[in-house]
Amino acid sequence: MSFQDELNQVTQTPEDIKSQKDKQSYTYGVNEAYRAHQEIKKALLECAKEGKYDDYNLKKRITYKYRDDYFLNDVLDLRIRDVFINKSFFNRGGEYAHEACFDMKDSIAFNAYMEKLEELCKNDEIFIELKVYYNSVRGQKIYNIDEKFVGYALSVSDVQLYIICIVEY
Repeated sequence: MSFQDELNQVTQTPEDIKSQKDKQSYTYGVNEAYRAHQEIKKALLECAKEGKYDDYNLKKRITYKYRDDYFLNDVLDLRIRDVFINKSFFNRGGEYAHEACFDMKDSIAFNAYMEKLEELCKNDEIFIELKVYYNSVRGQKIYNIDEKFVGYALSVSDVQLYIICIVEY
């Protein structure tokens, strides 16, 4: 076999490479969703054992904030940039602040994770919602993942992602 034949045998198209990468990302997201689902169920069971629930509409309700730093930090990127806010006629320069938002590093893995986790939790009647918690100098603020938010002294350590898990039984 000639070297040219070997090259032709191992050559992949850019579409093949992208397809393989997309499949790996999807599988990664789904596998992480299964792991997170098990951790959420374990935590909710622990809350029930410890009596950490509220009475709500004649049912017991457990609300748990699940933090999946490893996966979410792997597929999402917190972007903070300098901005000037509250500009007016008398304050033309405005006030110096920071604006933050999350960018997707791997949208395929993130979407696969959220879809599979929602499906698994729905089967167990667990409501989940991804929220951004910002600990500002004026108190804790809660945002959706797709919202931008502004703070005067915003740093990475002030921003946390939580999956809010609610189960009623």
